[in-house]
Amino acid sequence: MSSDELRLYAIVRKDLLDALKRGKLSGQTGHAFEGALLTAQVECPERAQGYLATQGRAKITKYAKNAAAIERIRTACDELGLPCHLVVDEGRTVFPEPTLTAIGIGPVTRAELPAFIDKLQLLD
Repeated sequence: MSSDELRLYAIVRKDLLDALKRGKLSGQTGHAFEGALLTAQVECPERAQGYLATQGRAKITKYAKNAAAIERIRTACDELGLPCHLVVDEGRTVFPEPTLTAIGIGPVTRAELPAFIDKLQLLD
């Protein structure tokens, strides 16, 4: 994978992983990827089109420690003008109230990400 390839990132709260069973986790990452792409289509349509025109449409999922880490990521993305989307679960199934679960970023190149985001652990 080239470092200048556009990709989408979903970053999930690690402190919620025990509560997020596979189906719920995949739903939250899906919301992150979709939300980031929809945001990009409005804020930077040429970037979204560039991503949609790629063959592989790379998607990367990583962990962040907690809600504060997700907020820090959002702030960094906003400061750099990178498209991002916060995912807040509505609290209808797993959580008793609305809960920030993830953030979607992109499409971006790896080189555009702040170093602390690039260094986050991949979801395994």
